[in-house]
Amino acid sequence: MAAPTIVEALDRTPVTVSVERAEPPVVLAPQWSGTVTALYVTADEDIESGDAVAQVDGLDRIAVASSVPFYRSLSAGDRGDDVAALQSMLRESGFNDVVVNGFLDDATAQALSRWSQDVLGAPQLVGNEVVTFDPATVVWLPESPMRPGSVEGLIVGSPAPGPGSVIIRGVAPVAAATLRPLDPEDSLQSTQSGSWVLEVKNEVVPLIDGSPELNTLSRIAGEQEELNGEVRRADPLALLAVPPRSVRSGAQGEYCVWVQRPNGYEEVSVELAQGRSGQTLLVDSSVNSEMVLVNPDAILDGRGQCS
Repeated sequence: MAAPTIVEALDRTPVTVSVERAEPPVVLAPQWSGTVTALYVTADEDIESGDAVAQVDGLDRIAVASSVPFYRSLSAGDRGDDVAALQSMLRESGFNDVVVNGFLDDATAQALSRWSQDVLGAPQLVGNEVVTFDPATVVWLPESPMRPGSVEGLIVGSPAPGPGSVIIRGVAPVAAATLRPLDPEDSLQSTQSGSWVLEVKNEVVPLIDGSPELNTLSRIAGEQEELNGEVRRADPLALLAVPPRSVRSGAQGEYCVWVQRPNGYEEVSVELAQGRSGQTLLVDSSVNSEMVLVNPDAILDGRGQCS
């Protein structure tokens, strides 16, 4: 007789991940001019909206992932979608008094003045000077965060790259991914019930209908075209481990074990999960902690097959 033991299974399958990529995003130089006096971005380090990209003529230039690119100077009384984008940018920078309404009112003008001084390092306005938003002070991001693959043309001490030229070329995002077991004889179990994940580079990527979530995979993969990892269950599956000889089969392919009862032995149907060295694993079995016959044929005189 033997008592089943509870084990946890993740059903790991080593895999190769092959990725297909879309066109990389690019960041273009705004309508600036002057000399690059500082550079803050590097390849492979994410840029987010609000980060300083570079400094031109001593003035920081800020990355902004706005709904529309800025294309004109803005001052009090202006209206439009770009004004609303400016107001959103100011609110994201902590100026919560600003209302996003597409109208550059006094509250927006005051916040813009403080933002110019605090964030850009611009001098304080003097006398009757009117605060004006210059689109050359920001660098439009197509997405946030954005992972640069390369930084181009921004060299401290050199003229700022011409307007419209590429200054940052992003890492091409993953458009599709294929998972292949390292062992050709293995099969992916991620189409079975339950939640499954891809574990790669010590990070976890959710699997959706057997395919990895692409935004997460893009961030982890960087510029690699092929990676090795493991497909596994997101949460361990509780199984019952019994000696292999205790599990018997029937004429229709069913499986069973024999458990001890007060008046003898009873046949109990079971579902096999998998096997491992010295054990057979049962799924959601009603056997629980009951004692099972290790060798039913010997005890039951050859009558241990499932009926």
